[in-house]
Amino acid sequence: MGKAQRRKQERVSTPRVEVPAQRAFAGTAALDGAARALLAPLLIATAVLVLYANSFAIPFQFDDYFEIVKNPLVKVIEPPLEYLRRSRGISGFTFALNYSWRGFDVWGFHLVNVLIHAANGLLVYALVLHTLRRPGLRARYGDAAALLAALVALVFVAHPLQTMAASYIVQRTEAIGGPARGRRRDPHVERRRLGG
Repeated sequence: MGKAQRRKQERVSTPRVEVPAQRAFAGTAALDGAARALLAPLLIATAVLVLYANSFAIPFQFDDYFEIVKNPLVKVIEPPLEYLRRSRGISGFTFALNYSWRGFDVWGFHLVNVLIHAANGLLVYALVLHTLRRPGLRARYGDAAALLAALVALVFVAHPLQTMAASYIVQRTEAIGGPARGRRRDPHVERRRLGG
């Protein structure tokens, strides 16, 4: 038997032994999953803070004077149920809370608007992620669902049409009302879901 044949036979007869990669500690896989799950929401919240950080010093403008500065109801916090009887009561309640916290300092009003906008961005992320993971779409978008949901949410929070909801104080009414309108069920979708 020649040298070449012996080498060939040695390669075939010796089995390969795979050595598994060692982890730093046993919880690394769980930590990676948790870190991955928090990455998109942290990115969205950070993007909102970075994008709207320069709006915190914008003074009251336009309707802000009539709805906030000149409105005597803002200076008194009433029981929360009283606000539900009013038009735009929830935003009136938040304006009253803002006034009780920092007076007419615009920084506090803008902070609340930016936090509401960030919360809406996270709701968009959760809605898109939930939609893409539904049985009808899971096969097509399952692996990329989190990335697509994050991109949609980032477009939502950074889109120029949304700047008014975050930087114009009285537009908090729209930012608060949007998710409430989104919770209503579409009768056509419900009928299809129920098999009708």
